Amino acid sequence: MNFSEKVRDSRARLGLNQKELATKAGISIRMIAAYEKGSSFPQAARLYKLAEALEVPVEYLRNDDAQLEPPEEKNKPSRRQSSGNVLENGMDLEKMLDDNRALFAGGMIDDEAKDMYFQALMRAYLECKDAAKLRDALNHSLNRD
Repeated sequence: MNFSEKVRDSRARLGLNQKELATKAGISIRMIAAYEKGSSFPQAARLYKLAEALEVPVEYLRNDDAQLEPPEEKNKPSRRQSSGNVLENGMDLEKMLDDNRALFAGGMIDDEAKDMYFQALMRAYLECKDAAKLRDALNHSLNRD
């Protein structure tokens, strides 16, 4: 299945019309129509927005040979995907890294954007870590009283 067919099918699966998809993705309805006609293919930033709005992996839209996993299998790591780095909540760290590796490997974004992405990821990690420390300290303090 090609990109335009995947966009149409994914939109239909979600029960969205073109205008609703455009609003959800933050992309003009004109671009959605062009994608579905096959007359245009989005740049990386729009592709990621579109995939998020359609609730599909970016690789599914990018690669004509890629197929969606059946819905009941979506959150279960397959043997092919799983690296053994599966968290208690079912998240496969290796799969998560692979999903983001395409940003860095294929020249999809320039070096400055890669640095910004990494810095934002680090900032989010450190903020969450600090928030967890604060929460633990507050819980410890409340439990002493």
